[in-house]
Amino acid sequence: MLALGEILAQPATHALALLLVCIWLAMRHKCLGYAALGKSYEAVVWQGQWWRCATAVLAHVEWWHLLSNAHALLGYGWIEEQRGTSFFIHTTILIALLAAPIYMAFYHLILRNGCGAHHARTSCLGFSGVLFGLHTVAWLQLGAGGTPPLQSLISASILIPQASFVGHSAGILAGALVALLRLNLWVSPALSFTLAAAALAYTCAACPEISLSLPACFPAWLARLCQARRPQLVGGCLYRSAPPSADSSHAAATDNSQDSAAPVPRDEARAAAAAAAEARHAQRAAAHTASAQRLAAFQAQRDTRFSAGPSTPPNDSTARIMRYRGASPPSPA
Repeated sequence: MLALGEILAQPATHALALLLVCIWLAMRHKCLGYAALGKSYEAVVWQGQWWRCATAVLAHVEWWHLLSNAHALLGYGWIEEQRGTSFFIHTTILIALLAAPIYMAFYHLILRNGCGAHHARTSCLGFSGVLFGLHTVAWLQLGAGGTPPLQSLISASILIPQASFVGHSAGILAGALVALLRLNLWVSPALSFTLAAAALAYTCAACPEISLSLPACFPAWLARLCQARRPQLVGGCLYRSAPPSADSSHAAATDNSQDSAAPVPRDEARAAAAAAAEARHAQRAAAHTASAQRLAAFQAQRDTRFSAGPSTPPNDSTARIMRYRGASPPSPA
């Protein structure tokens, strides 16, 4: 009865934890990992795969990562119990929406300052950033006390070396913005819920791992959105049927029923799915090649930035910077 009472008092918290578990099971079933659903500066900014900002929040690869995040999420259920379900969901959505651009801004500054171009491919997954944001809101706005967020960040980085320091820092900054600016009080919850629904719809339409698994009864408007973005996916696996003809549409409109077409044979559906997979792999290979070329150009630009011309004598700052970069400063003419 105590557990049932906690679930009834904190329905959104337990539902979100259950959602994380279900997504992890689906990823295990389809053998998906960081490359498929993780977010990185290269994939999001350079390749335009913005849907990864949504999948990376809810996805986990390691079971211990899922277990620790789900346990920590249940520990913040008192926020929902004290302030209400709408306040909890509203705050969580705001933190998730703000953490993604802050995360990309961090890596943009890192790459702009030439601190290692390999950081562009660093991939991140997990709900930990949102949890750090909730911890910051509870510490700054709700007066929860306890361990300060920065101390928790340092402790997590020491105890778990593979933890994403940038992702956790982005969550803390997002939570600080929500708490200090009182965004969860003056921003309408309807706005955050609408933005979350739009992000979810875009993710379902743009992510190939999700769009290829959508059932045939999925909303037609989202299927049309997916068709506009990826025409090769719709006929193969999204509708699981041939596009409706004009006659069938007219008959369905006369009968006041939804449009439906004859089902595609299983062999044709498998062939279409295989063709869609090949097209998706070719698109990924082309995007990877373009990213590699852009990265090479970025490295060349970074190298020329710290190299002095033959007629320009290096000053002390230029020599100091080049020694820090591991290059020998040019001798004065």
